[in-house]
Amino acid sequence: VYEAWTYEITFVDGADEMGTDTVLAGNKAANVPETEKTGFTFVKWTFDGEDITDALENDNVEDIFGEETAPVVEAEYEAWTYEITFYNRQHRCT
Repeated sequence: VYEAWTYEITFVDGADEMGTDTVLAGNKAANVPETEKTGFTFVKWTFDGEDITDALENDNVEDIFGEETAPVVEAEYEAWTYEITFYNRQHRCT
């Protein structure tokens, strides 16, 4: 009797856990957490430094993680940037 591998995927944002997803081998991740973070734009999901954003949506977990059955997937963000211009009565100061 063979038992299917189960993948326990942990999604993190830095040191904060965002959620987990338990997926049987041959299936896609179904419970990828929302990626809202005030002041930042979500860029990608990474595993071992590789961008797996598209793979999480399209591929089964075996193809993404191989034999790593407890992968930690990290959210990457880009900080919002602003340009602020100051004016005094006679000159523009930046």
